[in-house]
Amino acid sequence: VSRYYNTNEHMTALFIKITNQLIKASREYVYAKEPRIWEQEQDYLFERLARIRQLHAFYHESFNAEKLRLQKTPERNQFDFPAMGVFGKSDAFMSRVNKVEEMSKVMAKWTLLKNSQIDGMEQIWGLAKATIKSIRQPAKPYDPLDIRQLNFEGDSENFFHTMS
Repeated sequence: VSRYYNTNEHMTALFIKITNQLIKASREYVYAKEPRIWEQEQDYLFERLARIRQLHAFYHESFNAEKLRLQKTPERNQFDFPAMGVFGKSDAFMSRVNKVEEMSKVMAKWTLLKNSQIDGMEQIWGLAKATIKSIRQPAKPYDPLDIRQLNFEGDSENFFHTMS
């Protein structure tokens, strides 16, 4: 490792850059085929989200494995910086990934009920349809996978509240 990265501050900055690039690449990977997340085929979307989960888990595991390896050689510089500083954005991104997947599953379940012949289902389906439409509408000014966009948090809370 370069002498430049001989300090905790420089190593933290490096890992934050790696984390940011990992998140950017993950978002690009999801949107490679279709730029609107809610219009993607569900199997395709879930496969992509699962691979992103694997990648982020591997990143965490690799970090922790290297930290343990360094602890076995105390004479070398240690990873002595906060994991929250390094993984905070990654964890927030993965939380968003999980929320998008859960919302997509809920939308799919409710969409199956639109053809149901159960009495009173038309009124319930009408509410569910309006809620789904409000999330899927292209007029939403944000990317659901962009953790800087806080509007999604309120929209997703309303979605889950209405759909429950």
